Amino acid sequence: MIIGCLTTDRSPSVPGYTERLAEITGTEDLVYHAVEFYGFKGGYFLNKRLPYTHSDFIYTDESSDIAVLLSGVIYNREELLKTRRINRNIPTPELIALLFLDEGPDFVKRVNGDFALFIHRPVSDNSFLFRDHLGIRPMAYTLSETELIFSSDIMGLSMMFSQNEAIDSEYLLSYFKLIDYSSTPVMRVKKLLPGHYLSFTGSGRSITRYWCPEDTVIDRELSYKRVIDDLGAILHDAIRIRCDSRFNAGAHVTSGLDSGIVSALVRQEYNSQTHFYGFSWSPEENVTEKVKYDERDRVRALCSKNDIMPLFSDMNVNDLARYVTSYYYNLGYYPEAKTVEQASERGVNLLFSGFGGDEFISTGHSGVGTDLLRGLNLKLFLRYNGLRQLKAFPGRMLYHIIFPALGILDRTTARILREDVYYLKRNFKKSDRNTVKNFYFYTSRRQRHLRLLDTYYIPERCESWAINGYHHGVEYRYPLLDRRIVEYMLAIPSAVLAEAGGSRELMRSLGRDILPAEILRHEDKNDPVCWENYRRVVKQYAEKMFDETDRWRENPDLGMIDFSLLQSDIEKLKSGSKGVNVRQLSEAMINIKSINDLTVKLRQ
Repeated sequence: MIIGCLTTDRSPSVPGYTERLAEITGTEDLVYHAVEFYGFKGGYFLNKRLPYTHSDFIYTDESSDIAVLLSGVIYNREELLKTRRINRNIPTPELIALLFLDEGPDFVKRVNGDFALFIHRPVSDNSFLFRDHLGIRPMAYTLSETELIFSSDIMGLSMMFSQNEAIDSEYLLSYFKLIDYSSTPVMRVKKLLPGHYLSFTGSGRSITRYWCPEDTVIDRELSYKRVIDDLGAILHDAIRIRCDSRFNAGAHVTSGLDSGIVSALVRQEYNSQTHFYGFSWSPEENVTEKVKYDERDRVRALCSKNDIMPLFSDMNVNDLARYVTSYYYNLGYYPEAKTVEQASERGVNLLFSGFGGDEFISTGHSGVGTDLLRGLNLKLFLRYNGLRQLKAFPGRMLYHIIFPALGILDRTTARILREDVYYLKRNFKKSDRNTVKNFYFYTSRRQRHLRLLDTYYIPERCESWAINGYHHGVEYRYPLLDRRIVEYMLAIPSAVLAEAGGSRELMRSLGRDILPAEILRHEDKNDPVCWENYRRVVKQYAEKMFDETDRWRENPDLGMIDFSLLQSDIEKLKSGSKGVNVRQLSEAMINIKSINDLTVKLRQ
């Protein structure tokens, strides 16, 4: 994690901002190291559970007029070093300085990594903030005509300015409805968008977009065999360059193709590591027999085939109570908060995730049929959409082509969105229109990919896990979000994917030799055991909070909650009356408790 403050006159006497930021962000495990360089005041946090050293964060060179402050990792060092006659073991911040001095801010276009980066050149009177292409690493800032303050701890920076300012009610409602996920609790605190850099110079301030994936050209010469060969090579390399022998690694495991392939390939890279854990959100103990299937059976098969030790979640009501109170750090990702604790307890400080597969390489039907129709490839369209299965064909047409193109939500999605906002006042019920569009509406597969990038929900999850993970001494890697995979998927004609047949055939082909048959055949994305257990724990904890609603009602930051309706349903439930949706009420109680405790923290 990095923080910093800079003023137009490059004065070192900034009024206590960095000291306050360091105090807010620091913990027993996070040790702050201050940096001052000709008017810049800032620093970085080392976590004693992680193998990073000072040279991983900072480089300064007065003779070259440059200081580099880095949070993150550059993965294509070998590629960047190929044409340079320099020590191949130089620290990454020094390499970044050399690249910047040669190429200016455009150097970042050649970088492949997860990073938040500050470059300061006091004599040249220009400074820059950079964020990686997909927004894996967090970066937030406040900007005025005279001052730039930044931090890779978004919540910490928000807390600095939240005491005397309104807290954005839309931000607080992110677990009730779809919002603009690039927002922060305090409107003056902005997130630097993925693939952008901010320049702060004596002549002005500007934000530049340096990565434009929509410029990727469709390659009409691609065949399915070549796609499989190319993506297989990129995927293996994306995993290889993210492995680091300084860490003790583990991975998420599910019954899905994405996490299965990632965990298996990572295990191969760490074949000398004695214990390689696979972390599952599914519960360790049986909670019910009324489920369609038990994901844990598939997880055990995956782990057995690849020499991975499965570790199931043992999250209970007491754990959930701690996580809800700590919403400031985990932002509602409660099952993952348990995973981080389990990893930390076992000395695992690097977690690999298959997140991002659904959006790109593991693409399903979304947009493929539309592209085939537009290209008048009717024969392939009929074969791909399963005309032989007449019962499925109308649903495919309706849900994957007609509704997304016309901007119509299917009945199930519309019902869920209505239910989730049930306890909000009328003026706060609507989801963000642009986010709804980016999530659900599209007229081509390519547009579907690009709109998911525009939605910001990918960086929202990654930055949340990065912040909470770093506080616990755990780093994350997302090989399926390697920008090369994203760009390659945008170049593939949909006809090539349709020739392969069913949904997610790319990942099935890539996982053929490393995944058990039951995962290769698996279609369902749900984990009924996991979510049955989670709902049970949520219900138990919600019942403990029934008497807290009067205290929540007094919180002026919770004016968007319909407490009269909430209290009425609580009383009905207590009296045994029917007509109350227990799941809906329980989840609302958890969410209200979370944002109540968050606002209390922000007001401290």
